[in-house]
Amino acid sequence: MKNALAVRDPALDLALERAAREWRDTFDAIESPILVVEADGRIARLNRAAQRLAGLGFERLVGAQVQSLGSEQPWRTVAEVSVASQSSGASASAQARDRAGRTWQVLANPTPTGRRIVVARDVTAAVELEASLRRAEATYEMGVLVAGVAHEVRGPLFAMSATLEAAATRVAEGSEHRRQLETLRGQVGRLTRTMRDLLEYGKISSLEPSEGRIGDAVSVAVASCAPLAREREVRFEERIDCGALLSLDWRRVGEALRNLLENAVQHSPRGAVVEVAARELVAEGGRQLELTVSDCGPGFLPGDPRRVFEPFFTARDGGTGLGLAIVRRVAEVHGGEARADNRPGGGAVLRLLLPLTPRAPRVGAGVLRA
Repeated sequence: MKNALAVRDPALDLALERAAREWRDTFDAIESPILVVEADGRIARLNRAAQRLAGLGFERLVGAQVQSLGSEQPWRTVAEVSVASQSSGASASAQARDRAGRTWQVLANPTPTGRRIVVARDVTAAVELEASLRRAEATYEMGVLVAGVAHEVRGPLFAMSATLEAAATRVAEGSEHRRQLETLRGQVGRLTRTMRDLLEYGKISSLEPSEGRIGDAVSVAVASCAPLAREREVRFEERIDCGALLSLDWRRVGEALRNLLENAVQHSPRGAVVEVAARELVAEGGRQLELTVSDCGPGFLPGDPRRVFEPFFTARDGGTGLGLAIVRRVAEVHGGEARADNRPGGGAVLRLLLPLTPRAPRVGAGVLRA
């Protein structure tokens, strides 16, 4: 009599094969990278998203140690979280930021068999939304502060400036009193600029779009920065590859351009060139205008590109730290963004990306008017 267990059931085999295929298809359809890691750190299985992120095929990865995926993020954090979960026997999680600027939430959960299920979720959008909400709160508070003190401060500043101007006409050139007056005038001027920047930052809340060409806006911004450029012996080079009529708030865009150019000039050595460029891009969300201002200065320190657009962050003596914050506010109220990076050949490059396809402003774009 034949052993009943030795008799294969074709229907059962077909059902098992179908179930395995459906499980594999479901596993591979998940957008987040998922790894099944053995107790000894070997990769038992991973889905297609993990393979794409690693840039290697299934056969190369299965059986390899999770640490062999490399030291780049998020793989370094994947390995660390996997080890932490194995050591504690409990869930472990951490965030990582990769070179492309994406933020990953990595979570490792242990299973009864001793394996760990490690999932890496791209939470960049959520992190950016949270940062935007924090900026909105800070901007609101600044709007309240500016509205409360603007009238109190502007009056005394104007009176002090007028008094110093009048006194300067009665004091001889080169005298000790004249030098003291010039010092006072410089400090009053600095306070006036700070108040102007505060008011400008606090009142960017709505758009007044009109048709115009970016080349004209660049020419006006370059002309307004020409005295500072001559003083520092810096030249401008314009490269405009977009001549179409665009609908933007040109007053706001012009202010952002002036701030970008002034920042570049102030960080450039004498005899250097500041390049301002404009071109139209076709991105996933639609058409974009990309404005870039590049300098030959020292560039950014590690970590600075993520902070340069924060209010009051400055790496320059005498700066208010509001010029680039205004640039980001202009970008956000248009529904765009501002970016900062180092040039491969040295120096810094600042980008202003403005959507040319109608799009709602980002969260946090609207603030109180001063």
